[in-house]
Amino acid sequence: MSDIIENIQSALKELKVSTWEISDTTTDQWEFYFIKHRLDQNRAVRTRHTEVTVYRDMGEGMLGSASMEIPQGSFPKEIKENIAGLLEEAAYAVNPQYKLHGPEDQAEYSDEKGKDGISGESGAAENQISVKELAGTLIEAMNDLPETSTEYMNSYEIFARKVSRKYMNSLGLDLEETYPGATMELVVNARDENREIELYRLPSFGSCSAEELKEYVGQLLEFGKDRLKAEPTPELGKATLLLSTEDACRVYEYFLSQMNAANVYRNLSTWEIGRSIDKEGTFIQPLTIRQMKNLEGSPENHLFDGEGGKVKERVLLEKNVPRRYWGSRQYCSYLGIEDGSEVYNYQVEGGTRTSEELREEDYLEVVEFSSFEVDPLTGDIAGEIRLGYWHHQGQTDIVSGGSVSGSLPQLMEGLAVSSEEKRFGTALIPEVTMIHNITVTGIGK
Repeated sequence: MSDIIENIQSALKELKVSTWEISDTTTDQWEFYFIKHRLDQNRAVRTRHTEVTVYRDMGEGMLGSASMEIPQGSFPKEIKENIAGLLEEAAYAVNPQYKLHGPEDQAEYSDEKGKDGISGESGAAENQISVKELAGTLIEAMNDLPETSTEYMNSYEIFARKVSRKYMNSLGLDLEETYPGATMELVVNARDENREIELYRLPSFGSCSAEELKEYVGQLLEFGKDRLKAEPTPELGKATLLLSTEDACRVYEYFLSQMNAANVYRNLSTWEIGRSIDKEGTFIQPLTIRQMKNLEGSPENHLFDGEGGKVKERVLLEKNVPRRYWGSRQYCSYLGIEDGSEVYNYQVEGGTRTSEELREEDYLEVVEFSSFEVDPLTGDIAGEIRLGYWHHQGQTDIVSGGSVSGSLPQLMEGLAVSSEEKRFGTALIPEVTMIHNITVTGIGK
């Protein structure tokens, strides 16, 4: 056990804090900074963050709490002073009481300890991938791209890491896990005789094949080339929007938000367990969304969440019917959910039509927004178009400018998804997501 955790526990004991949580995360990261394909600098970095939460019984069924990160290198006296300060602060942040995960939860993990030889924790086999192996795959792939003199990498950065997490609480729960992850910062340039533009991406991986990354960057290079050819987006009024990039995840994050226990408890969501969101029976697509414990390629395959809740595969939405809420221990407890957890990975089940079949109608496919947002509470949609493809009457126009807008709750009945699926970070979603009757404001005829 590390000195900082020992010192925190000693301070908690001395101050007679009966209910507490400690989260400790150490990240070993390899960082590579490339200008074009020349390595400008690289470094290895280790960071550690240790957070403590104290709880205070305020009587009459109320519980106070306060949290802080304890600076690394703190002396025992400083740690004790910080925790004493938290006890005072806890009196001003009061909520109805709830119980932390305890020994009964610990038993659920016992069968998985030592599984796949991964520090006694996460069960995904790919969590055994080393930082060196992951970084090597990414660097190798970036050295073999379909670049040209007019479409090329401006710069890229690679951050490959191994993360070790530890969670402990006053009820005896003591958990650990280790998992890999990587983030890349990609800047692609495209130019012609008149101008030069940049495209930016920030993909994340838990594992990644060289071919997968080359395909991803190759598509980005094509987008750059097409952006230079784009004409002003016409005034389309109501049209069908097709999403085939990570922006589609914003749509499904709205659905997840409506099933978040905190939003339900606060009456920010009206979705009810067992009651279909398709109240009139008019939706063209029944949606099923699952919480996934392990998702191949995800950088967030976890055994437990930040409060020691066991991460499991759970059906959240089944054919438009909410089946269970998810979220923090506090709000799950308020709703009577004893085995809930945060959602890290999720899957949206594909539909009955293929991507090719969905593409038979007229649609605007937008692959590059300045930003694409779906408000997680209201479902309001807004996005400025940087690059799109307007498919109509058997022809395709490359367009840029203008915007899309609408209200997802009003447009859900016209939502259609492909049978094929694709992973983006922590999400496995349909390869194609279509929203009918969205408003497209153009800047040209």
